[in-house]
Amino acid sequence: MLPLGASESAAVILLILGIAGVLAAGLIGVAVGMAVGWWLARRTAARPVEGMAEIDRRARTDALTGAASRWELEYQLSRWGERSLEDRQRWSLVMLDLDRFKEVNDRAGHLAGDQLLRDLVAFFHEQRSSGGPAWIGRYGGDEWVLLWEARPELVVERLEESLARWSADPRSRIPGSDDRVRWSAGVVSLAEGQQPSGWLQLADQRMYQKKGTRHFS
Repeated sequence: MLPLGASESAAVILLILGIAGVLAAGLIGVAVGMAVGWWLARRTAARPVEGMAEIDRRARTDALTGAASRWELEYQLSRWGERSLEDRQRWSLVMLDLDRFKEVNDRAGHLAGDQLLRDLVAFFHEQRSSGGPAWIGRYGGDEWVLLWEARPELVVERLEESLARWSADPRSRIPGSDDRVRWSAGVVSLAEGQQPSGWLQLADQRMYQKKGTRHFS
């Protein structure tokens, strides 16, 4: 091989450096591309999970009031039906229906009625620390199902106390009137049978027996 001149050597060196630069830039590009691809894959993979979690949360929660939804209510009661009699003896189910709720909608409109439903749920949540219900779900309209960690006779007493506090609360007032929205309720022990449908039916019957009397059974 013939020796290279100074100019030719310089050209070869520049060529080598150019090729090395191209290769280096390519490797950097590949690394950047891989990093971006990894980040996009993580984001893409996370979105379905986040989306499913949000769908699940919405299915379990009543959109208007924040109480448990009808679907969640039925699911929880089915789980209770699988528990032992010993576990269920300490718990009671309450079916509760508002009295004169229609007057709120008629007098002040449905937005006022919606607000009263939200206020009722907030009220029961506030009572948890003082012997109130452990759980509340919306059965439909202005009907509710509550679970109480207490036997029926004690729950009846606590409902009376809660109704007195609710009736004194400004949130219970019927717009344009000094009258109050109250409730009727039926109470059943979770030890009375094992089928959730039976609990709901019995509590519903007891509630309507007392509808409008301001008493509970």
